[in-house]
Amino acid sequence: MSSKGKKHVLQWHILHRCNLHCTHCYQDEHSSELPFSELERLLRQYMAFCDNYRFRGHINITGGEPLLSQSLFPLLSLLEKNGITFGLLTNGTLIDKSVSDELSRFSRLSFVQVSIDGTRETHDSIRGKGNFDKAFAGLHLLKKAGIQTMAAFTCHKRNYKELPDVIKLVRRHGIDRFWADRLIPFGGNTEDILTDEQFRETLRVLTKEHYRKPLFSRTDVHLNRSLQFLEGGDCYYWCGAGTTLLTSLRTGRCYHAAACRYQ
Repeated sequence: MSSKGKKHVLQWHILHRCNLHCTHCYQDEHSSELPFSELERLLRQYMAFCDNYRFRGHINITGGEPLLSQSLFPLLSLLEKNGITFGLLTNGTLIDKSVSDELSRFSRLSFVQVSIDGTRETHDSIRGKGNFDKAFAGLHLLKKAGIQTMAAFTCHKRNYKELPDVIKLVRRHGIDRFWADRLIPFGGNTEDILTDEQFRETLRVLTKEHYRKPLFSRTDVHLNRSLQFLEGGDCYYWCGAGTTLLTSLRTGRCYHAAACRYQ
């Protein structure tokens, strides 16, 4: 696959199964996984696509919960063998020392992203009791193994006021990167969507924390994606769905905008 050209990102849901039952989850089926031979075939198709259009491919592996898949590490080995960079998007609760040690073997692993939905009480009300501590325990093991860590926070009416506290927690735990997105519902439930003013309040917090550099903290608080939703255009960030971003679900079917759903 070409190593030159514009970056193209594939968000690949290799399975829909998960060990959690989060209140916001849009998955409505948890059918069986594709065999590894089919995953390999889909990967070859993506590599051919990138070569044809001279893209520099990058794949973010997710689910469901990707660490439940027996095909995960063989697939990562295949990505490594073919020189493809990749990220791993997980709820963090299944990361133990053996998992973090195995992930550390991959030189093409760019980062592991773990979702943090608020302070302990709020996170656990969404993802289940005890899962806040498990997520941070997983992040600590990743850091100890030398892997780039990212905490992802999705803002909605139930948690947006906790954003400053969550950033403080992430900094205290030494997580490398933090980014926040707004809730974009899939289906008819719109009650948790931020109002315009609530979203502006969120942006004010992110802007303040982006430029504030506490002593001894190296956490990078990302701001560009959030500004795009307020300002529009591509001066800060633009959504590449359909151009430099595709999402593939478990069946191998690709979508232009599925990556924009809340997960």
